Amino acid sequence: MQKGDAVAADEAVEKAKEKEKTTQYRGADELHITMEKQGACVRRVPLDHTGLPNPKQARQLLAALSAPSSSPLGQLVSLLERVEDLSYVLLWSAKGNAGTGDLAVSLVELP
Repeated sequence: MQKGDAVAADEAVEKAKEKEKTTQYRGADELHITMEKQGACVRRVPLDHTGLPNPKQARQLLAALSAPSSSPLGQLVSLLERVEDLSYVLLWSAKGNAGTGDLAVSLVELP
C-alpha cells in the first residue's frame, strides 16, 4: 500500500465515523408519559441527529376508542377498524391538548 492510499483509507474511516455519529439518532424518539386524573398523556418527541429532543415535532397519542363516532376522529377509527384490529393502531396528533376537543391526526401507524 502506498502512502497516498493509506491517507485516503484513513480519511474514509474518519468520514464513516463522522457519518455514524450524525445518523446514530435518526428515527429515535423519547416517550414522555404523564399520569393525570382522566388518564395518561403519551407524547413522542423525536431526537435530532445529536440526540437532543426536538419538542417542536412532538406528537401526542390519541385515544381512538374514546372518540365519538360522529366526530372526524371517530369516522377514521371506524374505517381503520375494518383494516386492522385497533389494538395495533396508533394515532398521533402533532398539535393540541387532549382537553381541547378534536385533534388533527398527523400520523397513523399500522403494523
